[in-house]
Amino acid sequence: MQVTAPCPISRKQLVRAHLARYVDRILDYILPKVFGNRSAQMAASLPSTFSAMLNAYWAALTNRVGAVAPCSGFHHAGYGFGGGFCTFEGLMEAEQDLLTKNAARKISILDLDMHWGNSTQAIIDKLGLAKQVAH
Repeated sequence: MQVTAPCPISRKQLVRAHLARYVDRILDYILPKVFGNRSAQMAASLPSTFSAMLNAYWAALTNRVGAVAPCSGFHHAGYGFGGGFCTFEGLMEAEQDLLTKNAARKISILDLDMHWGNSTQAIIDKLGLAKQVAH
């Protein structure tokens, strides 16, 4: 097993799956986070937190075996809002990075949480991704 430290993702990467105004307001700690605070420390941690999912996608693509991100998929954050305990949608952030960089033509998301990740489907619908990869 290989453990790697996450490299923070950029605002540009976050807006691939989220509304730019929402991303800016969260990272500039203007909006209270889903956890109810405007902490600069919390905002500063988010790009690294969400990069764990992105790093796992890239590792799996590289090693062709698989990878694990020791975090949740953040699957309740919508395109322009947080939900549940989720600020951004890490599954869709990583998916958009791979598709944008032409690293993959199709991506399947296997969410093993005990309940439905409603925002994953909502962002797929908002960005028209189901049509894009359903050929």
